Amino acid sequence: MEAHFSQRGGFPRLVAAMRLSGSENGLGIDDGICVEVRDGRLYVRGSGRAYIARAAGVGDLRVTLVEPGMEMAFP
Repeated sequence: MEAHFSQRGGFPRLVAAMRLSGSENGLGIDDGICVEVRDGRLYVRGSGRAYIARAAGVGDLRVTLVEPGMEMAFP
């Protein structure tokens, strides 16, 4: 997870960290966002955006933009 994500150009660092760690999921959050993961669900509150990166095969990455008020299954 990296705060100030889009403001600091966090996508390349997130992808690199996911590759190095072997993680299939990554999370970047912008200023003003609160992300809560509870009981297998992700909840987003505040203002700004969060980005969920998921490995989608060899060399592929799927990024989901999550805005305040949204909730979804996670991971």
